[in-house]
Formats: sequence, C-alpha cells, structure tokens
Amino acid sequence: SSLFISTTGNVGIGTTTPNWNLQIAGTRPFFTLSDTSAGTDSKHWFMSSQGGNFYMGTSSDSLTSTSTYLTINGSTGYVGIGTTAPTVALEVGSVAAGGNVKINATKYKKGEQK
Repeated sequence: SSLFISTTGNVGIGTTTPNWNLQIAGTRPFFTLSDTSAGTDSKHWFMSSQGGNFYMGTSSDSLTSTSTYLTINGSTGYVGIGTTAPTVALEVGSVAAGGNVKINATKYKKGEQK
C-alpha cells in the first residue's frame, strides 16, 4: 500500500512505519503544493529531500522543469538562497536580482562592505 495510517494516527506515504504525523518516504521524495488559480508556471511550489540535502522551489506547469530558490546542505548545514551549492553558512546569490541583499532596510550591493 502506498498510503498507510498507523493505529496512533500517523500517516505514511511510501512507508508503513511513519514516525511523525505525516511522513513521506522514497527516492528523492517531493512534496508539492499546487495553486490552480495561479498564473502560468507559478502554480507548483515544492519541497524535496535529495541526497541528504533539502530543496525548496517551483515547478513548471508541465512538471518537467524546476527552479530551486532555497537549499540546505545536509552535511554542512549551509543555507543557500538563489544557489544550490552554498559554500558558507549563508550564501545569497541571484543573477536576476543583481546579487543584492537587503538587511534591516539597508541595501548592500554585491561586493560592497559597510
């Protein structure tokens, strides 16, 4: 069975021994929220565990391509926003946004120090 409900009420998808309220198990499992009223290629947000890393992003309407916006490296704990391969504790990189970061209403440009 691909859906299992334990005697304690825990729900398993891909597992018959769920340890939490909802546990999804599998090779490269995806959890997707789909807003059918959203615009083209903006309907599907996903969370995924792959190779020990955590990813969050969007998928195209055809579900054939994804864009990852947040990555947590499972072995280092490094967090990447706009990068899938963070090399420091928090790495922010986005070509579309020019690599800028805004902290406490102060905008810093890539390479700028204050």
